[in-house]
Amino acid sequence: MEGIAIIGSGHVGLSMFCDFKVRLNKLSYMPKIFSLSERQKRDNIGTLRFNDLFNMSTHEVELTKGCMLSFFHKESIEWIGHAKYIIITVPDIPFLRPKVVNTLIENIDLTDKVLVFCRAGQAGTPFFSKLIKMDPRLHNCHIIFIEDSFYGTRVLEQTVNCKRKYCINISIVSKDTGYAENCLRLIFPKKSFSEYDSWPHFTKKRQSELLFDPLGYIIHVGIAFYSKNIEATRKNITYLHYTEGIDEELALKLELLDKERVSIAQSFGVNAETFPKIISRQYEKPIASSFYEMMQSCKDIYKSRSHENISNLCSSRFVFEDIPALFTMLKLSEITEVDVTETKRFALEIEMLLSSMNVNSSQLKFYIDNFPICDSPDDFINLLNNPLLR
Repeated sequence: MEGIAIIGSGHVGLSMFCDFKVRLNKLSYMPKIFSLSERQKRDNIGTLRFNDLFNMSTHEVELTKGCMLSFFHKESIEWIGHAKYIIITVPDIPFLRPKVVNTLIENIDLTDKVLVFCRAGQAGTPFFSKLIKMDPRLHNCHIIFIEDSFYGTRVLEQTVNCKRKYCINISIVSKDTGYAENCLRLIFPKKSFSEYDSWPHFTKKRQSELLFDPLGYIIHVGIAFYSKNIEATRKNITYLHYTEGIDEELALKLELLDKERVSIAQSFGVNAETFPKIISRQYEKPIASSFYEMMQSCKDIYKSRSHENISNLCSSRFVFEDIPALFTMLKLSEITEVDVTETKRFALEIEMLLSSMNVNSSQLKFYIDNFPICDSPDDFINLLNNPLLR
């Protein structure tokens, strides 16, 4: 029986557990979730209602005793050490994801393990590329970076609403990329009614291409910290983040930031998709006439609500994962000296807001402080795409 260790018990981790339990149960795969809580999770959490919005089916999934454990306990590390797949769903938070990866490196023989970063992590990609290059303990495993997530998902109490995406970009760091890709397809096999060879379909890209695709620092931070939305959050008023949170004025700003993201990529010789094109690819949505209309057309797929108050916002992944990505993108723009006036202005606005909310932005700059030193943009791209080359 092949073990699947899911590290992280948030929305994506729970959705993945339910999805695997429903689809892979007859294929002898055993998933377990490992929470980053120091307390061992031994209680029977109960039954989860899993709504698979991809094929409009509903399932009951038992999250029983022993299915969710604390990542940092000895017996958890032992179980993970025997698992074939180690899937990291922990957000790319500068003081969190490196801790998880270092714990794995120090305690587990990663030889022939399939190590999946779900999502690749825009902020941390340069840092982890350097880590892979420098640490030989990562040279004989199969590392797969997922551009975003396998799912559009939201967990509310005991209900998991999950829609698997149609097409996702991946990048592989392995001495045998074909074997690694096949391992991923084994846990996301093709469905008889799907035109794709896996479900979702995986398109293999270079790591440099994945680096520029995410735009959480735009579509998460830009919306949540928009003046009108901040005012609503201060009043404990929630809204549908991706649709109600965007008016036509904000949409114009988000579109400018998106275009500058594409320009930064182009300055490194990478052709990045605009966000509307990414949505169209992932969810098979037609591209609308404007950024605003494109976002409003997503009411059927984007159901996430805003944070209930300022305290929750300031402790969220929007701050601790997406703002570090903004700093990484600014660093990249400095390397090639590309003009990103709107992005620089946006970063200054965000840092001022963080200061006014007593959030210390210096703790968000670990990846920047440990950014790889490269002689040229070409050397940087080569590090991303070929970290195993000595």
